[in-house]
Amino acid sequence: MILSHLFMGVSDTDATIRFWCEHMGATLESDEILSSPALDQIYGRKGARIRDTFIRAGGLRLHTIEVLDTRVEPGTRGVPGDLGIRGISFRVPDLEAFHRRLSDQQLNP
Repeated sequence: MILSHLFMGVSDTDATIRFWCEHMGATLESDEILSSPALDQIYGRKGARIRDTFIRAGGLRLHTIEVLDTRVEPGTRGVPGDLGIRGISFRVPDLEAFHRRLSDQQLNP
């Protein structure tokens, strides 16, 4: 298992990119505005939109998400638009084997 990326909710993607890339020497890998049925399901409504970036900083990938849908107030508890560090993602070479190993140890992955 290796670290994939750190997930952060942000309120101003442009300022976030400026801080990490211009001031901290990081590299912007991707910057997209996304909407999809999957996002509608995550947010519980139609028309959800986010701005999604990946920034490489000091060997770590930062995944930032800014909720563009004005129906969500930033910082609302339980909403994927919360600000700050929201999660950490790991990568495993064989997901089925990893899942099986945890299940064999009586864990519920």
